[in-house]
Order: sequence, then C-alpha cells, then structure tokens
Amino acid sequence: PIPVSSLGSDSITKNAVVEEIPAGMRAITVKVDQESAIEGWAQAGNYVDLILIKSFAGTQGATSLEAKVISENIKILSTGGITASQSTEKSTQIPSTVTLLVSQEDALKIKTADSIGKLTFALRGLADKQPTIAKNITQNDFLDHAKKIKTEEEQFKGYAKSSDGKVFVLKGQSRWTVSKDSESPMDIK
Repeated sequence: PIPVSSLGSDSITKNAVVEEIPAGMRAITVKVDQESAIEGWAQAGNYVDLILIKSFAGTQGATSLEAKVISENIKILSTGGITASQSTEKSTQIPSTVTLLVSQEDALKIKTADSIGKLTFALRGLADKQPTIAKNITQNDFLDHAKKIKTEEEQFKGYAKSSDGKVFVLKGQSRWTVSKDSESPMDIK
C-alpha cells in the first residue's frame, strides 16, 4: 500500500530553481570565472547578455577574433548554487558556476557556444529590458573603426588651445569641437 502522505504535493522536495522555471523554459548551468561573472556582481535575480568570444580564420589565413551577443536579457537563477531567496547580499566569493533561465533554443545556442569559445556576461541594470543594439564585432571591424576615427581627426582646418589646456579643432564648415586627445592632432604644446 502507498501512504496517503506520499500522494500529496508535499512529498516532492522543494527546489528553488525548479520553482522558478516557467513552462517552455529551461535552466542551464555554465562555468564562470572572475571576469565572466563580473567579479561576482552577476548574482541570482540579475539579468545578463551572454557574449561569445571566439577566434576564426580571417583574411589571408590570419586568425581573427569576434565577440558576439548570442542571448540577451537572460535571468540568473543561481550563482554557485545560491538562489535569490537564499542570497541577502553580495558574496565575497566568485562563483564557479551560474544557472540561467533560458528558452530551449537559447539553451542549445549557449551550450554550443560554450564549446566554441569563451562565454562572458554583460550585466544589465535592474530596469533595462531594451534589446541589444550592437550584436557583434570582429577584430577587423574594431581595427577598421579605429582607422576611421584617426582619419576623421586628421581632417581639420585649424586648431586652438584654451588657457585651461583644452584643444579645439576646426572641422568641416567652421565647426569647432573639443579634441578627444589632450594634445592637438599636430601635437602642439
């Protein structure tokens, strides 16, 4: 015979993580380190974007890097086995694992990405639910962008230095802007 107490829902062991998983969603665990877990600031109840950093064959056979957002606005269910209901303040220890609440598709993407390269988090603010604007950048994109910035800074018609040391550059049609560098593009003193 089966005791009546075994038939009730109280016989099922309570599990804080399982109770947080809505229908159609999954919980997966990823390994983290101090950098990827944002020095431990990524805690249960917070939301993160997951970024994959991987190498790929670039131009002329050279290896290049790419950083790509693979999943966004992902809820952290637990860090190092500690859920939001168990955590009262920031732990001084960096967790070695983090459990995430994701769709089944994101679970597959994250687990595949984990074997391709390094996963890291971008921690979101408490009220930030906005979609990610920048989805990926390659090493070449980054270097090309740096070249474009330098080229734009070199295109000036004049410069002036104020008494407080700020350098102003005359660009375009008589438009003065503060130089991003403490010195002018021509390294004036």
